[in-house]
Amino acid sequence: MQDRSWMLNPKAIRYAKECIHIVKDELDIKLTLSHPEFMQMLHEYVDLTDSRPLADAYAHLVSMAGAGFVVKNLKPKAKKNVVDIPRQKAAAGSGARSS
Repeated sequence: MQDRSWMLNPKAIRYAKECIHIVKDELDIKLTLSHPEFMQMLHEYVDLTDSRPLADAYAHLVSMAGAGFVVKNLKPKAKKNVVDIPRQKAAAGSGARSS
């Protein structure tokens, strides 16, 4: 469970709301502060877009919430190794052939 004590800070709330508005404007996604994975989702949206205003507002929010806390609670994203996909297909294709 995430610590939400940062929500008691009015400046943090202001930056969170700014992030919410930017996400709505740029991605047409309604993000709510009450969502249990708010910081995780916001982090992913910042990563997804090249929005400087969103990155700036998120950086301010993270500084209010505590960077160590935020980083500690982020879940790793599953990444595909694009280089290995052709090798995996080739291996699957060669294994299916019979002589």
